[in-house]
Amino acid sequence: NNKMRKINSYTTLLLATILLSSLSMPAYADFLDDYIPENEELGIFLGAYLHYEIIQEEDAPNVGDVKLNEVKMKSNGDTISYRVQLSLYFDCAFEGVDEKQLVSVYEGMSNTQIAKLNLNLDSTTIRNERLTVACDNYSQQCVKVAYYSAEIDLAPMYGGYDLTWGNCCWDMNLKNIDNLIPQGMALTSHIYNQAGITNSSPSLTVIPLTLTCTNKLVNYMLAVNDPDGDQVKIEMSTANNYVQENPTIQQEEIMPGQTNAKTLDVGNPPFKTIQYKDDFSSSSPLAESIITVNEETGSVDITPLNEGMYLLAYSIKEFRGDLLLSESQLVHVIRIKN
Repeated sequence: NNKMRKINSYTTLLLATILLSSLSMPAYADFLDDYIPENEELGIFLGAYLHYEIIQEEDAPNVGDVKLNEVKMKSNGDTISYRVQLSLYFDCAFEGVDEKQLVSVYEGMSNTQIAKLNLNLDSTTIRNERLTVACDNYSQQCVKVAYYSAEIDLAPMYGGYDLTWGNCCWDMNLKNIDNLIPQGMALTSHIYNQAGITNSSPSLTVIPLTLTCTNKLVNYMLAVNDPDGDQVKIEMSTANNYVQENPTIQQEEIMPGQTNAKTLDVGNPPFKTIQYKDDFSSSSPLAESIITVNEETGSVDITPLNEGMYLLAYSIKEFRGDLLLSESQLVHVIRIKN
C-alpha cells in the first residue's frame, strides 16, 4: 500500500510538471494567480472616514496636540472648538496601528495652511460582524477599527476651512484601479464656519461592508448620525488620489504597491482622482455588477458577479435647506469571494 501511494504521488507530480512546462509564460502566470493563498488578503488596510464635531461646553475644553504655523488665524469673533475625528479600517490580522495621524487645516478661500493636527489614537476595536447574506465558506467579516481625534479652535471665516488627510498606496491586488502607478488616498472634510452658522458633520455609525460573495444580492445600510438633524445624502463618488491638482508640496517618492497605513502630508485640495482600469469607473466600480444607493436612507444593494478586491467610494453630503454645509467621503475596499 505504501509503495502504491508513492507511485501515485510520483505520477501526480510528473503530470503536474508536464502541465506547467507546456504552459506559455502568461498562462503560467494565470495558473499561479489561481492558487494565491487566501491569506494574501489578511492584514491589509481597508479604508477610512474623516469627520468633525463641535465640542459642547460640558466637554473638555483643551485643544489637542496642535502645531500652529507662524501665520495667525484670522479672528472675526469668538472661536468655536471642534473635535476632528478619523476612523481607519483594517483587516483584523493587521498589526502596527500608528499612535498618531496627521490632519492639515486650510483656509477654504486662500488655501493657506493654518494648522497641523496630530490626532491621537483613542482606541482600537475588533468588530466581528455576521454577514447579512452568508457565503458558502464565509459567514462574518472581521474589521479592526482605529479611532483618532484631536481638538482645535477656529474663528468664524468666510469660506470656512478644509481638513485633509491621506496615505499611500492601495493594495496591488485591487482589480478596478490602475496598479502600475502609485495611487493612494486623500480625504477632505469641509468645515462651514461662518458667523451665525455652526455645524457638526455626520458620523458613520456602522462598519462598511468589506466582505461578500458572488451572485448573491446583499443589502446593507450606510447609517450615519447628524448631531444637528440636517439632511444627509449619500451617493457613489470617485475616490481622491493623494496627489494634488496644483502641487504645493513635494511628495515623497512612493512605489506602486508600497502599502502602509502611515499618514502623509497631502497638502490642500483639490486632488486628482483615482485612475480606474478599463471597464471600471466611479459609477461602475464593479464593472457590470450593479450597485444602487438610496441617497436618502443610505441603503445599498449590490450583486457582485466577479470575485476579487475592489475599491468603493461614497460621498456623504450634509444640507441645511438648500445650503451644502459639508461633504465627506467614505472610501473602502470590498473583498468578493466566489
